[in-house]
Amino acid sequence: MVTKTATDLEKAFDLYFVAMRECARPGCYWALLHMVVALPDVCAGLESPASAARYMAWCDENFPNIGPLTSGDRYQMRNAVLHQGTTLPSAKNPKYMPQYVSISFVEPGENGAELHGLVQQDKQRGGKNLTVNIAILADETAAAMRHWFGLVECSPVRNAPVAASLSNIARKQLKVSRVPIAPPELPPELKVYITIPHPTTSST
Repeated sequence: MVTKTATDLEKAFDLYFVAMRECARPGCYWALLHMVVALPDVCAGLESPASAARYMAWCDENFPNIGPLTSGDRYQMRNAVLHQGTTLPSAKNPKYMPQYVSISFVEPGENGAELHGLVQQDKQRGGKNLTVNIAILADETAAAMRHWFGLVECSPVRNAPVAASLSNIARKQLKVSRVPIAPPELPPELKVYITIPHPTTSST
C-alpha cells in the first residue's frame, strides 16, 4: 500500500478546510462549531474505531497542552453541541467529568474584543463558565489536524490504517447520472434517459 504524506492528507481533507473558511466568511459560526467539534472524531476514526477514549487521546496528542480546555472538556463540548444542541456539558461517567458547567460561544470581534478562554462564575448553575471564540477554536483545530498529518506521515504503523481508509473520505467530484425524461408512469422499457454530469459530495 502506498504511504500517505501530509500533503495527501491535506488534499483529502480539503472539503473540510474549504467548508470551515466558507462558514467563517458569511458568519455561519454555529455551523462552523459543529464541524470543528466533529473533526477529531473523523481524524481519529481513520486510525481505529471512534470512541470517547480515542477522541480524547487524539486531542491530547494534537492540541497544544496549554489553555483552559482539557481533552475531557473538548469531548464533553462535542457531546453537548452535537448530540443535545446545548452548551451545558455533562457526564454520567466521572472519568469524563467536565470542569465547566457551561460554555459561552462567541463570534470573533464581538464588542470589539476577541474573547477566548475567559473563565467566570456561572451564578445560575453554581460552577465555572468558559468563553470560547469559535473562530479561534477553528484555527486551533486546523492546526491540530495538520500536526496529526505530520505524525501519520512519519509513522508506518499509523499510516497503514489511515491509507486504507482515506479514499472513503467524502470529497467534491463530478458524476454522470442517467435521468429519465419520459413521464414516470411509463414502463421502464419505454422510458427515455439522458445523461447529466453534475457535481456531488460523496465518497465514491
